[in-house]
Amino acid sequence: MPPDKYQLIISSLFLTRSESLPVNLPKATTAELQKRTRITVSVDESGEIALNREAIALESLQADVRDLMGETQESVIVINADEAVSHGRVVAVMDELREIEGATLGMATDRGE
Repeated sequence: MPPDKYQLIISSLFLTRSESLPVNLPKATTAELQKRTRITVSVDESGEIALNREAIALESLQADVRDLMGETQESVIVINADEAVSHGRVVAVMDELREIEGATLGMATDRGE
């Protein structure tokens, strides 16, 4: 296996409550509210997919997520995948979601001890 034949891409997004120091943000007259939709895609132990708690087929995931995004330029899509689900199933879900322009993917996890 030549090393240049395969590429490894790792991306992570930690979605947690802010635990930073409190700061007073400066004011700006040109500031605009950034509308960023948060969407949840769940994959249960048996591989069934849900979009915001509603069952959905993999084949319609992309279109339904785009509908939820509406005119929002960017969305955060949090994937909640059961640890027992097939790795291939999660990759298939991620592959569908990666094709959506303006979507940022994040994997939900429990904080380890």
